[in-house]
Amino acid sequence: MITVIFKNLIFNEVIDLNNSSTLYLEVSGHSDLNKKGNDILCSAVSVLTQTFVLTVNRVLKIKQQVNRGEGFLSSLIDLKDVSAEDKLGLKLLIESLLIGLLEINGEYPDKLKIEFVND
Repeated sequence: MITVIFKNLIFNEVIDLNNSSTLYLEVSGHSDLNKKGNDILCSAVSVLTQTFVLTVNRVLKIKQQVNRGEGFLSSLIDLKDVSAEDKLGLKLLIESLLIGLLEINGEYPDKLKIEFVND
């Protein structure tokens, strides 16, 4: 199973980044829908999450601590120094990521789990 964890993201029909000092995204696991290299579910989740991380870096120019490994990707973003304008851009990227992940979850609920954790 693939697990996606959002930490410190308030998600109640809308995304609120104003009450958090950090945002953490973690993706781990494999769907085992098919063998490595042929798994469309793993590929879809990977493309969505890697595009999110790269766009945060290249377009918004927001610094993040990124860790990658086999079946693992995480991003930690310190929101304290992120401008209000950049938070709006970040919110849009998160919404886009969530739309994609929730659509995949609707098709493969037993293969993809999405969690929201608030400290």
